[in-house]
Amino acid sequence: MMKVNVLDFARRTDLVAESFQRTKDTGSHSKAFAETILQDCADNREHYCGAVHIAKMEDGQYSILDGNSRLHDFREWLAGNLNVKYPATEIKKDGTTREVMKKGNINEVPAYIKSNIESATFYVVEMESANKEERAEMFKMLNTNKSLTAQQKAAVIMPDSFYTACDRMLQFMQEKEMLTDAQRLNDVHVHAVAQIIANVNGVYASGNKKLMENIRGIDIDVDKFNNVLDMLSDTEMGKNDKYELITLVSICYNDDLTVAEVADLAGVERGFNNCNIRISDFLNKYTSNCIHCSFDTAGANSAVKNAERFAKMLKKIKTYMAQFNTESHSERIEQPLTLAEAARIAGL
Repeated sequence: MMKVNVLDFARRTDLVAESFQRTKDTGSHSKAFAETILQDCADNREHYCGAVHIAKMEDGQYSILDGNSRLHDFREWLAGNLNVKYPATEIKKDGTTREVMKKGNINEVPAYIKSNIESATFYVVEMESANKEERAEMFKMLNTNKSLTAQQKAAVIMPDSFYTACDRMLQFMQEKEMLTDAQRLNDVHVHAVAQIIANVNGVYASGNKKLMENIRGIDIDVDKFNNVLDMLSDTEMGKNDKYELITLVSICYNDDLTVAEVADLAGVERGFNNCNIRISDFLNKYTSNCIHCSFDTAGANSAVKNAERFAKMLKKIKTYMAQFNTESHSERIEQPLTLAEAARIAGL
């Protein structure tokens, strides 16, 4: 699999759509649909436009097994037959200005719009030499109307460490019987790892696509991730505790931070801003199931829900660690406090 520039790829003359592949005449892309694809590219830098599958034929040319309609769309753009929208400033008769949306083809849009589209990318998957029957079978397999799984989508934007963590998370969830067959097929463990990375980085998203984009290319410490899962392996987590697991791993992954610092990262600093208990100390004193609790699993990617889960878990860590507190974990009181001030320090 190789990453290519879409317009460079569209200019290639050795790409052929065979009889079993959709062409510009039989393809499902309308002009409006094509312009929607182009608009996504115009509005973003290095926009990912999906994978194109090709196979080398006997005559040295390449059969397009999947992606011909998208390829045709970009060829139409190069030919000046498709338009995209862009913001522009318009001068009115009275000399004042107003912001408007204009529409233009490749010869009419501003340079930055052309540059954005020029920066769009495909991932090209090339089959080794195959006869026409084998190529036809591959085409059928690629066009079963099944969308890419989350793991396939993640593969093009995330580093290898993300994949490794996903595999480890899948193993953990299977051992805990957390996943139904449908959840395995939909790669729930991929979303779990993505959410953990997002939580650690203080990023929240309302959709899976946005979530993946927000954590694009972020590498993770696989050894630390594995250590956290190993430490949690004896907990009594059940089928309905997926989001508890996500929250707990997120917190434990930051083992060199204090509860206050984790709370600040997660956006739930209220009530924890004076709690200097270190997560690493919690890990060292952790006993199986000591902070077990079940969470409402609705709204997995909701910032509010995530904040509530973090608050619950941090509170339980704080409560659990109270019995081990040393002077270094206690607030130094150097002057008389009011009851309200004491309550604030205690996080009440």
